[in-house]
Amino acid sequence: MIDGLGRVLMHPLLPNAAFVKSTEDPVLVDIGVLEREVDAQSVIESMKSGGMGKKTLTKFFTKPRGKLVNDGSRDDSLTAYFYWGSIPQSNLSLCVVLVDESYSEIDESQFQLSDVDLQNVFMYHNRSLLKDSFSDCKFYSRRVTSDRSSVKFSQSAFQNPFQYLDRDETAEDVTNYGNYLTRQKLTNPGFKSTLRSAVWATYEAEQYWKSHPARFVSWRYIGTKAGMIRIYPGVSLQKPYDHEKRACSTTVTAAVGADFPLEYFNWLFSSVYPTCNDVSYWCIIVDDSGFIVMHPRLKETTIESGFKEPKHITIEMTMPVNKLGGLDFKDTDEAFEIRPIAETNVFIIRRQTIPSTDCKCDSTSPDIVECSNQCECLCHSPIIYDVCSNKYHTGSASPPCSARLPDTSGVSQPDDTQGLTTCYVPKCHQKATKTLMSALKL
Repeated sequence: MIDGLGRVLMHPLLPNAAFVKSTEDPVLVDIGVLEREVDAQSVIESMKSGGMGKKTLTKFFTKPRGKLVNDGSRDDSLTAYFYWGSIPQSNLSLCVVLVDESYSEIDESQFQLSDVDLQNVFMYHNRSLLKDSFSDCKFYSRRVTSDRSSVKFSQSAFQNPFQYLDRDETAEDVTNYGNYLTRQKLTNPGFKSTLRSAVWATYEAEQYWKSHPARFVSWRYIGTKAGMIRIYPGVSLQKPYDHEKRACSTTVTAAVGADFPLEYFNWLFSSVYPTCNDVSYWCIIVDDSGFIVMHPRLKETTIESGFKEPKHITIEMTMPVNKLGGLDFKDTDEAFEIRPIAETNVFIIRRQTIPSTDCKCDSTSPDIVECSNQCECLCHSPIIYDVCSNKYHTGSASPPCSARLPDTSGVSQPDDTQGLTTCYVPKCHQKATKTLMSALKL
C-alpha cells in the first residue's frame, strides 16, 4: 500500500506493524527502494496516479530467512500476478501480488500404519489440555518428555486459518485432532487434505530418533509445508510459533534439522581443524550469507545476550569460478585463507593473529556504526534521500533485506522445572567417535 507520493504504508519488507511501538514515529520509505525492477515501475506510476489494472511479471522476491535483518534473506525468481487499484476517498493505492508456488503432496496410501502406530502417531505439543501418562524431565530449561515427539500446527494446516488464529484451543479441539489423525473418527476437524499424511510421514522420523539416540544433539525436528512440525523430545511451543517463518523454510515438501550444543560444535571444529587452536591463528566459520556460525568470542563468553542476535561480517560469501576449492593466503596477499566446507553452505576462514591496535568499534550493532576505512567494524552505509525530488539514491545501496524488528511472539520461555530430573547430560568431550549426522533436506 502506498500513497500518491509513492510512500509505503504496508510492504512485506517493512517491519510488522504489530510490533511497532505506538510512541514511535512512522518510517516513510519510497516504494522505489523496495521495488526496483524496471518492469514494476509502470505499476508504481499507475498506483501513484490512482489507476487500476493487472499485469504478469517475472519478479525477484526478497524473502527473509528469519524475522530479523541479521537472519539474512534470499532472492526467488517467480512468476507474479499484480492486481492494483485505488482506495476510495483517499490518496492510497493497494497492490496485491500473487505467485504460483507448488510442492509435492504425500499420499496416505504410502503409509500402512498398524493399530499400535496409529495410537502413537500423534501427541499434541500443548499437553496441558489433555492428561497423559508420559514421564517428564528437564532438558535445556524446558519441561519435556523423551517418551514421544510433539506435534504442533500452524495456521497453514487449516482450511480456514482463522479457525486456529482467532480463538484459544480447547481439550475438545485436541481430542478431535487426535480422533481424525488416528482414524478413530472420519470427521475432519478443519485440516487441509495434506495434513494427516504429513503427520503419518513424520512419525517415521520419531521412530528413527528414538531408536538412534544422539546425546550430542539438543533438539531434532521436521517441519513440513503442510503446516505441521514434529520435535523431539516432546516440548510445548508457543501458539504463534510458525516454523515456515524460520530460516529453514523453503519450497520443498519438508525440512529436517537438528540443533547441536555449542560445546559439541566447538569440540568437533577444534578436532577437525587443530591449527585453529594455535595462538598464531584466528578462525571463524560463516555461512554463504556472511553470518557468523562460530567465532573465537563465542567460545569465551558466558553472557546469554551475546548469542541472541546473529553477527554479520558485512559481505556475502562466494568463491571465484576458478577458485571453488577456496583461497590460499597467497591469493589474498597473506591476509587470510578461506575454504568451503563440503556439502554445507558454510566456509571456514583462517587468518594470522594480528596484534591489537588502538582501533575500537563504538558498537557491535551495524545499525549504529557507519562504515569507514579505519576499523573492521560491523557497519552500515546509508541510502541518501533527496528531499527536493522525494527520491532515494539507491544506485550504490544494497537491496533491502528483511524486516528489522523481531517477531518474538513465538519464542518460548523457560519452564518451571523444579523437582524434575535432568533427561541426560551430553558430555560431548567424552565421546570416543566423531560421527556427525548432517541435516537432511527432503
